[in-house]
Amino acid sequence: MSAGRSPATGVVEDGGPVAAARLASTVGVEQGEAPTCGTQYLCFCASLSRVKNITVTVPDEIYREARIRAAESGTSVSALVSEYLSSLSSRSAEFKRLELQQKRIQDEIEQFRAGDRIGRDELHERAIR
Repeated sequence: MSAGRSPATGVVEDGGPVAAARLASTVGVEQGEAPTCGTQYLCFCASLSRVKNITVTVPDEIYREARIRAAESGTSVSALVSEYLSSLSSRSAEFKRLELQQKRIQDEIEQFRAGDRIGRDELHERAIR
């Protein structure tokens, strides 16, 4: 997609830094400066994180239920899918954190012998106290 100004609105179409610089140069100002002629230009120059579009195939009934759930939540199906995929990523990170914690704790155990276990009767006595 080529970046540039929309003829109708003057808005940068892709919002990227290259497009913002192109728009600034077309109005004769340095990027980040305001024009001195008093003319106001609308420029979408925010730095947005890049996102990927994906195609998901689901049965009609699942799509219908997803649209209903999204409407009830005041969001979109796309936002629901994005939230779900993010939760997968965070679960994976949490699993990795717990795995590292387990390894660290196991490394702290210097010696383990099955004979050092507390007997059944002693264990029950401790629970009663």
